Amino acid sequence: MKVFVVGKGGTGKSTVSVALSLILKEKGVKVISLDPAHNIKDILSYGTVQGIEVVEPDFDEELKKYLKKLTDTMKKEAFRYLTLFNLENLVDTLRYSPGTEEHMLLEAIEKHLSDSENVVFDTPPTGLFLKVLGLLDSNILWISRLIKIREDIVKRKNLKDDRILELLNVEFAKLNSLKENLLKNAVFINVMNEDALSLRESKRIITFLRKRGYRVILNIVNKSSTTQTFFENIKHINIPPISGNPYNIASGTSRLLEEIIKEVNDESLD
Repeated sequence: MKVFVVGKGGTGKSTVSVALSLILKEKGVKVISLDPAHNIKDILSYGTVQGIEVVEPDFDEELKKYLKKLTDTMKKEAFRYLTLFNLENLVDTLRYSPGTEEHMLLEAIEKHLSDSENVVFDTPPTGLFLKVLGLLDSNILWISRLIKIREDIVKRKNLKDDRILELLNVEFAKLNSLKENLLKNAVFINVMNEDALSLRESKRIITFLRKRGYRVILNIVNKSSTTQTFFENIKHINIPPISGNPYNIASGTSRLLEEIIKEVNDESLD
């Protein structure tokens, strides 16, 4: 099971992510924190739990590694001309460019989506996560256009074994594979509260995901005082307020979620 826990910040995504990991821990589970404000380990520190691997990437460190890899690639023969434009300054500019943070999150998703065990992704708040998935789509479209342009250049110049075209095709295949993996193997659980802002953001993310073919299998109304449902064709569960430390809250949530998670998992996945 590969599940992304999505929703507005502060609704209880991390608590639900821990609750899901407690349900899945007997079969082995990994929790990936995509939210830069990591707190999965903080929640688990209140209890003694085995069988749960927590990954909280250091995105600053991952960015340094990525930019070094990018610099090394661009210094190779196919991109030697870029040294004329001060490559180091160009790469340093990329560090603070729009889309860099989203790209690093995509890299983390790709790295762990193919893991053999169960994986729970604790996502960042709605705005950033939608940009991450949107970046995947825009990159696929953009690189497909670049491939066509490069193919025309190769044809006109009668080039053979064009390195730039080769790299574009590799990146295009990588992105398409990630998108297909998400569509085929991933499911999404939305977490919301009963306030108007949370509902509005939930509508936004569920509409976005459905439009792109992703499977939203469950809407969790956290800290709920009613049994109201908010979206058609999605299973709902209303979690009442639970008292105690963060781990006890997650543990109590897991007990309420266990049966419905098994049910939607059987219905949604092979």
